[in-house]
Amino acid sequence: MEDQMEDQERLLLTEREAAQLLAMSTHFLRRDRISNSSVGIPYLRIGAAVRYRRSDLEGWIERNIKV
Repeated sequence: MEDQMEDQERLLLTEREAAQLLAMSTHFLRRDRISNSSVGIPYLRIGAAVRYRRSDLEGWIERNIKV
């Protein structure tokens, strides 16, 4: 059970899946990757593919909560 949870945390998401998790558009994610005023959403490049780690996105959300 614990191994399964760990696998979920490392899961690589496609751009579309990451956009759904963040409730953003894929266009927003693309623009953020090339922008000088990026909001710093972490991503990986594997060849031409762009992937997002679920745990990185969840961490980014937590770090950017304004109260």
